Parts: sequence; structure tokens; C-alpha cells
Amino acid sequence: MVHGASGTGQTVFVEPFETVETNNQLVQLAEDEAAEIFRILKELTDRLREMHGPLQAAAETIAELDSVSRGRGLRGISMRACRSFPPLRIAAGRRAAPVLEDKLRKEHRAIVRFRWP
Repeated sequence: MVHGASGTGQTVFVEPFETVETNNQLVQLAEDEAAEIFRILKELTDRLREMHGPLQAAAETIAELDSVSRGRGLRGISMRACRSFPPLRIAAGRRAAPVLEDKLRKEHRAIVRFRWP
């Protein structure tokens, strides 16, 4: 079966008769697959559309909670508030110690004394 030819006519595109039926089945299966994908996506979209109200309310609640937690965090920073933690040990921190001490001193914060081995 001839499907076409090139613009110059030098090449002819053919399909053997033995493969025509198999190729038609392949094309039909691809079309069926595309239709099934469309059906599934439409069904999922319809289900989501039914839940629009609750999803919108959940998104608004999450946004409000995020805003409140960010506000609390910024307020804590402005008050120089912090949680109590056990002492911090920096192993092999020889290079970091002078920089860290200088930074803490400029911020009027407690300076941690390091013990070098």
C-alpha cells in the first residue's frame, strides 16, 4: 500500500499489506488510550470541582496560620526572645571562634568561652 511520495518523487512511502491490519489496530488502541485518559481526567476534575468549597476554606486556614506563625516569629526576633537550649559545643572551631565572638560582642550578647584541646 502506497502512502505517499517525497517532493522529488525519488522516495515512495509504502506499507506492506501484511502490516496494514496490525497498524490499524495500533492506531485504534492509541485513540482508545487517549479517550480513556481524557475520561479519567474529566472525572477527577469533576470530583475536585465538587470539593471546591472545602478546599478553598482549607487553603485560607493554612494561609492564616502561616501568617500568624510568621508574625509570632518576627515578634520573637524583635524582642530578642529565644528558647533555652543546652550549651552548644563546637568541635574544632578554631577558625570560627574569633568571628563568632566578634559578632556576639557587637550584638551585646553573651560570649561563649571555647576550650581548645
